[in-house]
Amino acid sequence: MKRNKVALSVASFVVLVHLIWVILVGLNLANPWIAWLLGLHFLNNPFRFQPFDYATAIVLIIVTGILGYAVGWVFATVWNWVDKKK
Repeated sequence: MKRNKVALSVASFVVLVHLIWVILVGLNLANPWIAWLLGLHFLNNPFRFQPFDYATAIVLIIVTGILGYAVGWVFATVWNWVDKKK
């Protein structure tokens, strides 16, 4: 596996998921969705949403992108290492 391609794929996926979350929060649609999702797990929603903040949204997307890249890179590295052992 090419580490950079896997890392970029994972990073793109987690950024997309969190971008959707940012949009849901920004449109005040996140609360019903999270209540439904937690309800599927037999949980009540103990959380309250803070007012939308663009700086927080940007930081969330950047941090998840960096972490997603790191996870993808480590995954591909381990995969390649295990695959060589065969």
